[in-house]
Amino acid sequence: KTGVHAGSNHSRFTLQKTNLQIGVEHPLLGVGISLQQGYLREKLDKDPGSEIQMWNKYIDKWGILYPAYANVGEFTLRFAETGLLGLGLYLLPSIFLLLNYGKILIKRKMNVEQTTPFIFSFLSFIGIMSTGLGGAINTTFCYWMAMAISFLALEKVSKN
Repeated sequence: KTGVHAGSNHSRFTLQKTNLQIGVEHPLLGVGISLQQGYLREKLDKDPGSEIQMWNKYIDKWGILYPAYANVGEFTLRFAETGLLGLGLYLLPSIFLLLNYGKILIKRKMNVEQTTPFIFSFLSFIGIMSTGLGGAINTTFCYWMAMAISFLALEKVSKN
């Protein structure tokens, strides 16, 4: 495959850009869980990418509730489906964790024994969150496990 519209990268970027457009058109509450498929089908009707056309054929064959389009960006998908309100609620625990990590790093109130688990949990959580930019972080429970470990690490630091 060659050309601008060939390959998986074109499909990935197009889906993320389209999910952002859907979210901007429905900013407060989004379009509803799993209902963005119909909006994607309508907006991507004339896209020349072979992968997107394959997904369009699945939607035509099985209907708009069939999960034909891949989840290639957790945060853009959340924005399209649940709007700013849903995305904000989804990210609220993560924002809380990041703010607390930052506060502890700035104050440097840790002893040497706490540094390794703290840095491990911080880097793990940041790494898992960054996968949400280009993929689904809810497929496995790694995001939630990293969040739980991060809360435990922060709790341990705050007790001392």
